[in-house]
Amino acid sequence: MTEKILELDNINIKIELGKSLINILYVRFASPERIKYIGNHSHSSYELHFIPYGHGQLITNGKIYNITPGTLYLTGPNVYHEQKGDESDPMAEYCVNFEILENHNYKPGKQGVYKGQDLNLIEQTLSKTVFWFGQDNHDNIHLFEKLLEEVNSKQIGYYFNIQNYISIILTNTVRSYSNNLLSCDPPPVKDINDRRRLLADQYIEKGWTTKSVDDLAQKLRVSRRQLNRIFIKYYGVSFNQKLTQVRMENAIKLLMETSQPIKEIAEQVGYDDFGYFCRTFKKSYSMTALEYRHANSSKATAAFSHKDV
Repeated sequence: MTEKILELDNINIKIELGKSLINILYVRFASPERIKYIGNHSHSSYELHFIPYGHGQLITNGKIYNITPGTLYLTGPNVYHEQKGDESDPMAEYCVNFEILENHNYKPGKQGVYKGQDLNLIEQTLSKTVFWFGQDNHDNIHLFEKLLEEVNSKQIGYYFNIQNYISIILTNTVRSYSNNLLSCDPPPVKDINDRRRLLADQYIEKGWTTKSVDDLAQKLRVSRRQLNRIFIKYYGVSFNQKLTQVRMENAIKLLMETSQPIKEIAEQVGYDDFGYFCRTFKKSYSMTALEYRHANSSKATAAFSHKDV
């Protein structure tokens, strides 16, 4: 079987972390045959090492560290290190090499924007860590495997997924050697327009049989005119038009899926005035509700049969 290759040397990947920018210099996967022994060396950048399987040794600063499956370690700039794979069970390695730059796009204090205290803490923890050796506590192996899969499949959006997986891997690394610090950064809350839109959606979805424009306007603390502007902006129709659409769609569903009398259906979808329901239905579909049921009787029969099964 041909070995899958992970060598992100030429793809430009930059990840914003608050005031800083993580510039990914390369991401690689090395099989046991390729890293039986890596001599003493250092980098001008940071290097994250993850061992998915196999055993070996890391030697740095005169100390020997035993490498086992799931080992995760970080070497900072100018930290010399060498690796030796176990002859009977040689190790493989995922490696992320990166540098930390200033983020010129950072704009703190914007309303409704994540302030990034956590992101700054992650960056500060990474930049101040000259060396760390330990075990992965956050199942990074699956993230690296997904990263490998994305690079080899090159399906739509794979570059976006690559950035996200690397971001999560770096975050998990910091969590592993910072004793899982709790977040100090509450997420941004929705602005008033987004909250109103969400409430309007929920209101229409759950209460379409009985609701009125005044009822919803009061709930959202807006005037009827403002409410209609909200609906026209987000739905392209007024509140009453949207309510009619929802009621008609549910009337169609009942016509197709039940044998209820049409008058009962009218009441069930929110029309006390049967005549008004009939006029509204015909205006919407250019036929009466009874004509619609007869015209689609074969579809209705199929629906009943499927439901019975």
